[in-house]
Amino acid sequence: RRFARFDAWRRLHRARLYWTNESRAWPIFHPALARVVQRIATWQIRRAVGDTDLAQLDGSQLAQWRAENVGFVFQGFNLLPVLTARENVVYYGRLHGMSEDAAQDRAESLARVLEMAPLLERRTEGFSQGERMKTALARALVHNPPNIILDEPTNGLDVLATRALRDALRRLRDDEGKCIVFSTHIMQEV
Repeated sequence: RRFARFDAWRRLHRARLYWTNESRAWPIFHPALARVVQRIATWQIRRAVGDTDLAQLDGSQLAQWRAENVGFVFQGFNLLPVLTARENVVYYGRLHGMSEDAAQDRAESLARVLEMAPLLERRTEGFSQGERMKTALARALVHNPPNIILDEPTNGLDVLATRALRDALRRLRDDEGKCIVFSTHIMQEV
C-alpha cells in the first residue's frame, strides 16, 4: 500500500501539477491522472479538512467520511433522467440523511447560487451539458460538504456555460470556503 501511494505521488510529480493552498483550489492538468487523483484525493484533502487520519479508517468508516466530507461531480454527471432537477438534488440530500424540508430548502438556495432556478421543475432527460453540470454540482453540494471533486467539469460546455461554472466555483471557494479539486485538459483553467 505504501509503495502504491508513493508511485501515485511520483506520477503526479512528473505531471507538474499546480497546487495553490492559499486559494484552496487545486487544478490538475493531466487527464490521464484523473483516476489516480480521485484515489488519493481523500488523503490530500485530509490536510485541508482536519485531523482525521484516513489511514486508520476501515472501508465502511472511510465511505462514511467521504459521504460526509466530499461532493463528487463525475464527467458523465450520473443524473436520474426521469426526475426533475429539484428531485435529483432532493433525492441525494435524502440519501445523505437530510430531512425532506431541509433538502428542499437547500435545493432552493443552490438554485439561486448556481443560477438554475428555471431548471428546477424540468426533467433532466433533455438537459444541455451546461444544465446537467449545474444540476450535478447542486447535487454534489446538497449536503454542504467542505470538499468538492470535479472530473473534467467543462468538457462539452459552451463558452457561456464554462464561464458560469468558473464563476460558481470561485463563489464557492471565496464565499463558502470550499476546497475544490478538479481535473482538466484545458490550460486556461489551470
